[in-house]
Amino acid sequence: MAKKEKAEDAIPKGHTRAEWRGLKQAQVCGALKISPQTLNNWRDLGCPAIPGDKTCKYDLRDILDWRVAYEIKKAAGNEGVAAEFSEQLERYRKIKADAAEFDLDAKKKKYLPVDEVRSMVRKMADLVRADLQGIAHRISVKLSRSEDPEVCEEMVEVEINKALMNMASVQDEDD
Repeated sequence: MAKKEKAEDAIPKGHTRAEWRGLKQAQVCGALKISPQTLNNWRDLGCPAIPGDKTCKYDLRDILDWRVAYEIKKAAGNEGVAAEFSEQLERYRKIKADAAEFDLDAKKKKYLPVDEVRSMVRKMADLVRADLQGIAHRISVKLSRSEDPEVCEEMVEVEINKALMNMASVQDEDD
């Protein structure tokens, strides 16, 4: 007897869109939190399925697209509901297109890996921290000679700006 899949184990989190294809009935039911009977009813209504030797396989994206279109057609008799579904469908299509574009850009490696970005930010933050912590040491003698608070404030401001400019020049060198 085959082991029954739990709904929460159907499609592990973090899987890619490509892994939404060729799913078994239990995986689809688990992902959509529907019963196998509901999926069978949907298939009778036109839900797309990939015929196999003994069982059907499914593409989750095709099911979601079909379901949205089905609900729009069903609501077509009620103009207000149909208009709302049409707006939702347009938003859904835009989100889907944006996600596809992001996936394509990610495959082309247009984005830096998160670990590299973290490392770069840490490096810059360490440089700024070191420069800012060194300000007191660099200007304490000058500050002790000045009695004018505005002059002292200006000296600190100049040193902070130098530290920030140093960080910017380090970033420019890395580019």
